[in-house]
Amino acid sequence: MPSNTGTTIIPFLMVFVLQNSQNRDSTALKAKLDELILTSSAENKYIGIEKLEEHELDRLTELLKEHAQDAHDHALHRKISNAVGKKRKRRTDPAA
Repeated sequence: MPSNTGTTIIPFLMVFVLQNSQNRDSTALKAKLDELILTSSAENKYIGIEKLEEHELDRLTELLKEHAQDAHDHALHRKISNAVGKKRKRRTDPAA
């Protein structure tokens, strides 16, 4: 009987310790992300979004993916324009 009780209590304690560790890791990760948001040009309104409903998070994810694609397209266009501009400048400016 004592061995059965021990085999029941030990896994319970292990789960408790692991869950506590994961909660600390999750909290630390959220704090790090919040700091990155605050110190970057990201929008501060994203701090605390983990409290949103599941459907709200799904919609936000869709919007961010669309925005990322648009931003990627714009960034690519700028890189191409800059590269072409540099090549044109080198052709017209022998000192460059």
